Amino acid sequence: MKRERLLWARKYHFWTLQDWNKIVFCEEIHFLFKGFEQHLSDETRGEHITEQHLNQTVKHLQKQMFWGYFTPGGPGSLVPVEGMTDSQKYTSILPDKFEPFMQTFDGCIDVIQQDLVPCHTSTLTTKFLKTKLTVLDWPGNSPDINPIENLWSILKRRACKMDCSTKIKMIENVVKVWFRDEDIKNACSKLVESMPKRAKKDEGIFTTRKL
Repeated sequence: MKRERLLWARKYHFWTLQDWNKIVFCEEIHFLFKGFEQHLSDETRGEHITEQHLNQTVKHLQKQMFWGYFTPGGPGSLVPVEGMTDSQKYTSILPDKFEPFMQTFDGCIDVIQQDLVPCHTSTLTTKFLKTKLTVLDWPGNSPDINPIENLWSILKRRACKMDCSTKIKMIENVVKVWFRDEDIKNACSKLVESMPKRAKKDEGIFTTRKL
């Protein structure tokens, strides 16, 4: 894996910001949402029940997956995905949410970055993408060099402060933060600008290590 990282860094360390501006960065992310049970605490007979008399406890934790992408211009679609993402779901999302977006750039952005999870590298997905987009080479197990991870961190910090006690509320608030939070919008161009440094830093780190 270290060797793959070094080869990747050596291949892309000379890319300029203009090159990285042509990339669409995309990935899936899991969110956990909490269901609550309410229990009455002690109250005086005849006393009007208020919120202070209710104790909420976590009933269960559930996962909700989202697929999203961003470019230097800002965040793109954020799509709730039921269950786990497989090749069928992934290749059904791309034509609906991704291709119309790509067409607006008229060839200025034509390369997709994705990690190496099975739904991205399957025969079905590879065949689908081959006729439509160029896929950026990417080393496995390398979330630290993937700029979309920084956006996910902002998104999670914001969403955890909101009411995500039901699935519907959680989806609504996560989508709201993704499209309306100024930090996410402003971070997109800065994260793409960081890619030349990430590649050069990666090359320096792994060149000094014995592989």
